[in-house]
Amino acid sequence: MGGFKLMFGLVLFYLTFVGWFSNTWVSLWMLMEVSFMVFMGLFSIDSSYSVGEMSMKYFIVQAFAGLIVLISILLSFFVTGCCVDVWLGVGLFTKLGLAPFHFWVIGLLGKSSWAGVFFMLGLMKLLPLTFVFYSLDIVWMGVFLWGSIWVGSIFGIGNSSAQKLLGYSGMVGVCWMVYSAASGGTWCFFFFFFGYLFMLIVFCFYMSQVGIFYLNQFKLVFSDLFSKIVLFFFCLVFSGIPPFLGFLLKWWVSWFLVFSGFSSTVIFLIIMSLASLIFYVQFWFYFMLIYSFEFKWYLCVFNNNLWFYFYFFCVISIAALVFFY
Repeated sequence: MGGFKLMFGLVLFYLTFVGWFSNTWVSLWMLMEVSFMVFMGLFSIDSSYSVGEMSMKYFIVQAFAGLIVLISILLSFFVTGCCVDVWLGVGLFTKLGLAPFHFWVIGLLGKSSWAGVFFMLGLMKLLPLTFVFYSLDIVWMGVFLWGSIWVGSIFGIGNSSAQKLLGYSGMVGVCWMVYSAASGGTWCFFFFFFGYLFMLIVFCFYMSQVGIFYLNQFKLVFSDLFSKIVLFFFCLVFSGIPPFLGFLLKWWVSWFLVFSGFSSTVIFLIIMSLASLIFYVQFWFYFMLIYSFEFKWYLCVFNNNLWFYFYFFCVISIAALVFFY
């Protein structure tokens, strides 16, 4: 079964990145739908009820959104106007899980494995973002992007599910990716995308190893101080605190947005990033203070297996900043 998962995962990586170099809308749509079916096969291997329910919901939403995208592409050959762009945007925003079409993503998170979260919030976003990058106007999308940033920054506050918190954070991350492509071009987009993908895969792998899905599980798992420090660094990276990789990615895109004439957008992004910092601080507050049973005179027992994750993640994050300078 592990071999089948590895095979499906490699095929999904291949189809996703080949789709970026597609030169026709229909072929890009076909690759997007094939990668979606491969993703379904990857997580239908597990036969639990929660996985089956998640797969069915994911299939219905993605198939419906893919049909809207296909009809919009076919209509664009015969009809020109904003109506086609609106329907194309509806289909793509549904696939990306942006507001106001984000409820299906949040509903699935919390029932999926961490590997499924990585593919759903990371790799599966690339082909719909390719459509957005080449077909839609950034000015027309501004209302949806600003709304998604607001929803992702505010609605994560007070949430007890770690996957749902990551889902709301991913909504904001997708908007940053769109703005990176609109301001800095392809290479700026890939710089942000791969940086975010790296942060996401390390975080999901770490949470999968320790078996955390909800905030109240911290009191059962994180009994030593070092584990709490590692998770605290994850919060700093995703919240964009310097000098970590999250800050570098956002600062880089903001620089291009200012020179492209989107100064008001940069101000809004910074304000919402500060708002999203609240639920990252809340995330840390739960496992460092509320769910901590240690006293100051207790000795910390470090888990040697976690040293690798800690050093690898922190060194790469800071090394990215050093390389940039």
